[in-house]
Amino acid sequence: MSTLLGQSGLMSNTNTTHAPANDNEGPFSIGQNIWPGISKLIEECGEVLQIAGKLIATGGRTDHWSGRDLGHDLTEELGDLIAAAWFVIEHNGSTIDTTAVEDRIEMKTDLFNQWHGQHPTSGGNGS
Repeated sequence: MSTLLGQSGLMSNTNTTHAPANDNEGPFSIGQNIWPGISKLIEECGEVLQIAGKLIATGGRTDHWSGRDLGHDLTEELGDLIAAAWFVIEHNGSTIDTTAVEDRIEMKTDLFNQWHGQHPTSGGNGS
């Protein structure tokens, strides 16, 4: 699975610069020592949920009344969510088994594709 994640670009991070941790940040923040990145992961989950809710409210249309392109927004936020999840995995390695996570990703992806194949008339983007 490592090669799959590496090939898709999920594990590659060429940007090694980051802002130093702020003294006001909690222990779950990026740069801190207790579950670093968990707060960012929660934030990104919430942003994906907001866009998903808007997609449901529009009946799957990506043109939102606010003028936002929900397809574009979802693309960006899913990328942010995956990056945050991988950050948590990488920086909490003494607790999280990276290989087990990769195996779980592969297993769940296969299962979701199997479920999706049982419903050939349903498209992921309303098509």
